[in-house]
Amino acid sequence: MTSATEHRSDNSQSKIKVEKKTLLVLVIASLILVVLLPSMLWLLFVMFSLGYALTREKSLNAFGYGLAAFTVISMALNLVGIPLHWMVFLGISLLALYYVFKREGISLELPDLSIKNNWHLYLVILFFALNFYVYFYGATRYPYLEDTDPWNHALGTLFVRERMSFSTYFDREVFVRLYIEPYPPAYNVLMGVLAQFHDSISFVLKFYNAFFVAVTLIIAYYFFAKITNSKDIALIAVFCLLVMPAFMSHFIWAQTIAMIFFILSLYSVWRVSEEKNFILPTGIVIAALGVSQPSTAIVFIPFVLLLLCSIVIEKGFKTVRYPLMAGMLGLLIVMVLYWLPTFVKFGVERTLEGVGLTSGLLTDKTEDTSGGVVYTLDDFIFAREVGKIDQQIGIGILMTAFALLGLSCAIASMKEGRRDAWLVFALAALVFSIIGVQGNALPVKLFPHRFWVFLAIPVAMLASYGIYYLIVVLRRTRIFRKKLMTIFLIGSIVLGMIVTSGIQKYRVQTAYWPTHGFASNEEIAGYSELPNLLPRNTKVFTLCNTDGVIAGMDMMTDFVRDREYFLFKQSAYTKNPEEVRKFLKSRMYDYLIFDSSCIVAYKNSSNANMKLQQYLNSEGYSLVFSNEGFFLFRIN
Repeated sequence: MTSATEHRSDNSQSKIKVEKKTLLVLVIASLILVVLLPSMLWLLFVMFSLGYALTREKSLNAFGYGLAAFTVISMALNLVGIPLHWMVFLGISLLALYYVFKREGISLELPDLSIKNNWHLYLVILFFALNFYVYFYGATRYPYLEDTDPWNHALGTLFVRERMSFSTYFDREVFVRLYIEPYPPAYNVLMGVLAQFHDSISFVLKFYNAFFVAVTLIIAYYFFAKITNSKDIALIAVFCLLVMPAFMSHFIWAQTIAMIFFILSLYSVWRVSEEKNFILPTGIVIAALGVSQPSTAIVFIPFVLLLLCSIVIEKGFKTVRYPLMAGMLGLLIVMVLYWLPTFVKFGVERTLEGVGLTSGLLTDKTEDTSGGVVYTLDDFIFAREVGKIDQQIGIGILMTAFALLGLSCAIASMKEGRRDAWLVFALAALVFSIIGVQGNALPVKLFPHRFWVFLAIPVAMLASYGIYYLIVVLRRTRIFRKKLMTIFLIGSIVLGMIVTSGIQKYRVQTAYWPTHGFASNEEIAGYSELPNLLPRNTKVFTLCNTDGVIAGMDMMTDFVRDREYFLFKQSAYTKNPEEVRKFLKSRMYDYLIFDSSCIVAYKNSSNANMKLQQYLNSEGYSLVFSNEGFFLFRIN
């Protein structure tokens, strides 16, 4: 007969064996990443290390906290002039781990990874993989970067990669808005550090943007599971976000990581209301949100106030003391490390201009990209196969039905005297988000079409509640007590939501998206051909277009280096070919582009053609490639 002591010993040995196998898998996976994608290995190690040091969590949620810590650390390093190099962050993460291990001891015990106890999380990881695949596939269907913003992000990413800083030169008279300071620089800092492993800015933006969008689903799972106290409802809610057209896009912009911080901040506020020792992680995440994207950070304020009110309704006023302290800490961090130095350097007027907060933003219907649209009921209920690149609209008819069922159940439970904070928050956030989406019908608005992504959160919460309620009720009936019928029911719901929401989202996200900022299709074709004509990171000067298209097509520009080039660029099209040649040769440039955008620069096609002939007739230039809207010259 085996004693209890021997039994515990056997369990311990078994546990150690499982952990050794797990560690072996991790080592093999790391070696593969070293060979195929070292930047991913760096990303995972640094973010999980910083996240663990900050929260002591051994979960995927630690990645989000590591990302927030990375963002805050990058602000501090840049402020004191320390290069934003990947090795610096690696060293900091190692020091953070060393501090934790020295203080608390080394623990190689891994969390329970069994499928039986973690099947919800494994399904979420599957959703993550599907989301990443669809978005990366969609982003790589065309050779360029879509629309306008991604070209500016490409230039910001190149700037950080080359200068290892986001501090720009500043001229009060010649000011060009970028997506680094005074704009919150978190997104381009992250992409710029990752780009230090690669020679292709385009690949980094397309790959990692899709990756971080998919990460949002994992962060959302932990948030939903925390506030609902139900892994089942959390899993359903994440699936709703996966297939809902209104939730996220593979568009390359700062909202990608801002939504990670937005949802993680809501999770942290809820958690710190229960755990006072979670003030620091909560403050760090809120600070990271403050330097990610202005519109998302602004919308977070009413969302978190609604969350706090919901907590008060269920648990009383005492529970919001620590969330308020964490919020003040986050505000203090972001003001000291970024916003106060930025206001001092750029002044209030240029800072607001750089951020994009113009005087008519809140009232003028033409001041943002929403186009003054007021949405109809059909726009909410039915998912469309067309939509804006940055923000698709629509929920889907079946998901709408489930959300209405969840809404009815929530109201009914409140009438019975229940005051579940998460349901109160879902209802309040739903009302607020609908008002935000319909901002163009109101005296005051803020990017109404961008509110769809925030509307998706309460819709997913209520729809998941409705689906969960329906399944629970039907399983009490005789016909659905059988396991096979339950599987059929769940399968029917999943299939129905894919057909009425998911397919439409897939088609939009994998469509051949157009680009913007060019004067002709021939010009686009010429720039798209550039990577096939020249080696990556060749120095190329575009006479009339922005340097963002150079960075986005994986070429090099001196824009990232000094003020002299920046000022020359503003007036280069007014100079004669020989003046331009001498300046560019002094900076080791080998190529110049004359494109259709010069028609805009020279006011008309006649003036542009006259200037083009000067370059064609000049002995200082040799034509390498051309079409009707694009001329690539070698500088002799």
